[in-house]
Amino acid sequence: MSVCLVLESVSLHIDGRTLLRDVSLQIAGDGVTVILGPNGAGKTLLMKLCHGLLAPTRGRVVLQSDDPAGAQPLHTLISQTPVMLKRSVARNVVFALDHLPAADRPGSARAALEWAGIAELADRSAQRLSLGQQQLVALARARAMGPDVLFLDEPTASLDPGASRRVESLIRDLSAAGCKIIMSTHNLSQARRIASDIIFLAEGFVAEQAGARCFFESPASAAAREFLAEEGAA
Repeated sequence: MSVCLVLESVSLHIDGRTLLRDVSLQIAGDGVTVILGPNGAGKTLLMKLCHGLLAPTRGRVVLQSDDPAGAQPLHTLISQTPVMLKRSVARNVVFALDHLPAADRPGSARAALEWAGIAELADRSAQRLSLGQQQLVALARARAMGPDVLFLDEPTASLDPGASRRVESLIRDLSAAGCKIIMSTHNLSQARRIASDIIFLAEGFVAEQAGARCFFESPASAAAREFLAEEGAA
């Protein structure tokens, strides 16, 4: 299923403050779309609007597909600190599989944990895992659900390099399997490695949307050029 996410003149006002303004975007095709921008630019808010956790003050967000039967795309979001239920790792994954027959859920959960390389954690308490392990559980849970679009909010923030590489590998695998990935990150090296295209936010508006190579080699906006120069010097 091919999906297309469209934002039309979207603004978000909270407590009298304009946090996102006049955002118009079209995100389509396969690969990994990365949202970049300085702290406070609105990356997490944009992700929540796209996923439907927040409603825009003005404008509209539409996620559509080319499915001839008119099926709505399935989408899910993994936050920077994944939500882990007070139960085992395996039961955290099974909990998300209510779209499957009950008899099929344990097997699907096991397959997802094996895919993520964490089958040995199946009986452990999910809430007692490290943050890196919880991200792997969250990715396994998402894979078992089979979403058409997966939103990831800073998925490797605060992770060590080894854990970050494992998460990146799974993100690439999901993308290669046909899941559209839309993620935010503050890590420019990571964005260079895995992004197909870039959305650059600055002060609550979209300053630029471009293919990843074009963005990093010749950014069109002054805001993006300044951001890349500052981050490259850090």
